[in-house]
Amino acid sequence: VREFVLQKVYLLRRPKTNVQILQQSSLLKNKYFVRFLRQHGQDVYQEVRSEYVTIVSRIYTSHFRTYLSAMEKLLLPAASQADTLGAQEGGGGPAVNMLNLFKKDGGARSSTEQVFQLGERGALLLDLDKAPVVPHMAEA
Repeated sequence: VREFVLQKVYLLRRPKTNVQILQQSSLLKNKYFVRFLRQHGQDVYQEVRSEYVTIVSRIYTSHFRTYLSAMEKLLLPAASQADTLGAQEGGGGPAVNMLNLFKKDGGARSSTEQVFQLGERGALLLDLDKAPVVPHMAEA
C-alpha cells in the first residue's frame, strides 16, 4: 500500500502536470488506502503525508515565484533618483542641499512631494473584491 500511494504522489512531480486533475482522478479515488495507512501504519502514513506536502509545496512555490516575477515586470517605479530627498543638485555640500529642500520655487521639491501623495492609491481599498490580476492579460 505504501509503494502504491507513493507512486501516485510521485506522479505530481512530473513537469507540466495538471495537479488539480491528478488529485481528483488519482489521489482522491485512492483515499481509502491513505485512511488504512493512518489507522494501521502511523509511521508510513507520516512518510507519505510528508512527501505529499513537500511535493505540493514545491509546486505552489514555483507557481507563486512565476506569478511574482510576472507581476514585478508590470510594476511601475514609484520614485526615481531625482525624487530622492536631499539629492545633490550640482554640488555645494550638505548645507546647500538642505537649503534646496526649502526653496519656494517648486523645482525638485514639488516632484518630491508628489511621491508622498496618496493620489489614486486609496481607491485600491475599494476594489479588494475584484478578480486577481492575470499578468499576461494585464500586459495586453
